[in-house]
Amino acid sequence: MEYHVEMRKVLLLPALCLLFAPLAHAGVPMITTGDDIRLDVASFPPHLKEQVQLVNTRCTKCHSLWRVIEAIDSGRTTSGAPFDKYYVRSLIIKKKRHPAASLSSEEAKAILQLFGYIQDNPGQYARK
Repeated sequence: MEYHVEMRKVLLLPALCLLFAPLAHAGVPMITTGDDIRLDVASFPPHLKEQVQLVNTRCTKCHSLWRVIEAIDSGRTTSGAPFDKYYVRSLIIKKKRHPAASLSSEEAKAILQLFGYIQDNPGQYARK
């Protein structure tokens, strides 16, 4: 009898993990292919499609979008700083100055517009 109780406990944990795993990034619309991750362009309003494409192509030159999605979901960066409009603005300015990023002023503004929209609609794009 004790064996069955212990076995239920052992099987319950993986079942709960599988049940709640899809909720990890429930708010951020994304498409994953193997190790590649992109924001799902079709899930954003039409006026932001170009900005989403820009993030998918430019922001992945130097790092994975997992960083961005985690920050949007949690509201914090990997270093623990709040992922708010002020932080995003300072980050985009910093990235714009980085030679490898080679972001134009228009591209930087477009990326800021997208993240501003996401941050203004937290119920739609943040972890629930």
